[in-house]
Amino acid sequence: MLDFIWNCKPSSLIYNMETKFSIREVLTNFPISLFTYKEAVQFIQTNKLWRGMDQYGWLSKALVIVAIILAWYAYGTVGRITEVFDAQDFTAAYQSLSSSVSDISSMGADFVSSSYFKYIVFILMEVVIFHFARRTLEIKTNQNFDTTFKAFWKAEKRMLKVAIHCAVTEWFLTLAITIIVSIFGLDFIKAPLVLIMQCYFLGFLMLDNYNEAYHLTIKESLKFSKSFSGVALGIGFVSYMMMMIPLVGSFLAPLLGAVTAAIVMHRLIPEGPTSPNHLAKLAKQMEAAQST
Repeated sequence: MLDFIWNCKPSSLIYNMETKFSIREVLTNFPISLFTYKEAVQFIQTNKLWRGMDQYGWLSKALVIVAIILAWYAYGTVGRITEVFDAQDFTAAYQSLSSSVSDISSMGADFVSSSYFKYIVFILMEVVIFHFARRTLEIKTNQNFDTTFKAFWKAEKRMLKVAIHCAVTEWFLTLAITIIVSIFGLDFIKAPLVLIMQCYFLGFLMLDNYNEAYHLTIKESLKFSKSFSGVALGIGFVSYMMMMIPLVGSFLAPLLGAVTAAIVMHRLIPEGPTSPNHLAKLAKQMEAAQST
């Protein structure tokens, strides 16, 4: 099924900074991204991508731990589990567990719908996103990508900037959608529109990590990623659904999203995107070197 979809991808797309949003691209690359998740899991297992995670030091480990703790308390898991074990008999424990699952699901849905939680988790999980995405690209391209702590810290600061940009943009767009649908009496389409927007921005965080590996600036990445809105929506949709799963989802969503984005984008653009800004810098460096 996946091979069939790949063969149907539009060949007319030109992968450069001038490409625009395309409905055809969305209809093609959205299902591609969904189906690639299974391949991403197998790719991680086969290549043991977790190797080398210890090179980023104590700070990276601390960030991941904070992300897990945040997810743990965000969904009220601790208190709910305590209630189950405090039950006096099996029937009471079962009833408490059933109630807990329902309450946790509701709380999780409400909290995940908050822009701030999603982006905070992704910021804290940047070391996982960074490592797994770059290791995937190294294997796929047979090229070396900078995976040093210095490169990670640069990517961490960029993730903070991008996440803030996405959160603020999402807030304004949500406000605009709310006003418009209220004016025209179309409140029933607000929820799906907001969901689509949130999925796009989650997916964009993964695409930006890929773009950053190829030296695209944030501005270039924002423009370039519009050409791959289907990829962003597909990855963002799965990430959104995964984050509904208490605790585990907040860890797996960015990890699998990073690998899936790298695999999909490598297939669509084997040579990788080109940054005009980076090329200009290289040209200046060459001129400087020749003049000395």
